[in-house]
Amino acid sequence: MTVHSARYLRRRMGCTLIALLLVFGSAFAAALAKYIGQRRAPAPVLPAPPPPPVYVVAPTNLTILRSSHADLQADKVITLSANVEGEILSLYVDVGSSVTQGQVLLVLDPRYKRIALQEAEAAYDQALVTYSNALIDWRNYAHLLTNAVIGDESYRRARLSFLVADAACRTAAAALSRAREHLRDCVITAPCDGSISIRRVERNERVVPQQPLLTLVHDARLRLIFFVDDRDVVHLHTNTPVSFSVDALPGSEFVAFISAIGPDVEPATRLYRVEATYDNRDHMLKPGMVARVHVPVRRLTDVLCVPSYALKFDEQGVHVLCLQHNQPVRVPVRTGESYESWVEILYGLAPGDHVLLR
Repeated sequence: MTVHSARYLRRRMGCTLIALLLVFGSAFAAALAKYIGQRRAPAPVLPAPPPPPVYVVAPTNLTILRSSHADLQADKVITLSANVEGEILSLYVDVGSSVTQGQVLLVLDPRYKRIALQEAEAAYDQALVTYSNALIDWRNYAHLLTNAVIGDESYRRARLSFLVADAACRTAAAALSRAREHLRDCVITAPCDGSISIRRVERNERVVPQQPLLTLVHDARLRLIFFVDDRDVVHLHTNTPVSFSVDALPGSEFVAFISAIGPDVEPATRLYRVEATYDNRDHMLKPGMVARVHVPVRRLTDVLCVPSYALKFDEQGVHVLCLQHNQPVRVPVRTGESYESWVEILYGLAPGDHVLLR
C-alpha cells in the first residue's frame, strides 16, 4: 500500500509538470509568432505634412472703423410745470403711463379761474364802453375845432381822454386774455407722444406756478452721443450710418444715422461731440443704456491688405514671409491704415503673392 502510494504521487507530479510545460510553451510560441509577424509586416506610410498656411494678396475694399462708447438718450425729456395756482382736481397718469400728444394728463380746479374770467370780461366791456364814448367825444371836438367853435385846449383834453380810454381798453383786453389763458392752463395735456417717467404730485394737492408736476419722456427716437478726435471728425458727415450694440441685447446690431457734429472740441476732453439718431418705434432700447458704436471714418478701395499677425518686426524694419518656390522669403513692406485684424500694405507686395501666416 505504501509503495503504491509513492508511485502514484510521482506519476501525479509528472503529469502536472508536463501540463505546465505545455501551457508555457504555447504562450511562448504565440508570442514568438506575433513578433515574427510584426517584423515581416510592411512599415506604415506616414501622411505628408500639411502645406504651410498662406494668404493670397488681392485688391480689396477696406472700411476704417472707430469704436467708442455712446450714451443712449431720449430725443425729448419734458418737465411739465404748473402755470397757475390751484388744487389738483383730477390726475389721469402714473409712472410708466404711455400717452399721446394732446391727451389730458392733469386738471386743476377751474372754479376761481372762471370767476376771474367773468370779472375780466366785465372789466373789458366797461373799458370798451368808455373807449367808445371817448372816441365819439374826440371826433365831435375835432369837428368843433374845425368850425372854430372851441379852442385847442378843449380839443387836447378830449384827445387825451381818448388816449387814456384806449390804453385802459387795451389793458382790459390783455387782462381778459390772461384770464382765458389761466383757465386753459387748468388742463395740462401731453405736448408729444411718450411715457411718464416721474410724477411729483398727488390728487387734491395744491400747487403753485412753476412747480414741476410730471416728466414726459419721448423715446420713440433715441440719440446716441459719443465723442471722436480731430483725425476722425474731418471724415464724418450728417446722415452717415453707424452701427451699435448694447450689452442688454447680445448679438443684436442696430443702425443709427449721424444727425449733428459739434463745431468745436469739449474743453475737458478735447474731443468733438457727435450725435446720431435711432428710430426706436418698437421701444426695444431704453434711454440710459450704454452702447458700443462703430463709426466708419474712412473707406479705402482697391487696397492690398494682410492679416496683422503676418507682419514680422526686427531691427531692419517690418517684413513678411512670402512663399516662393516652396521656400519662405523675407520681403520688406511699408504699412498704412489698420482695421481690426487687417493692415494696409503700401509697398512691398503685389496681387497674387503668397504670404505665410505663421
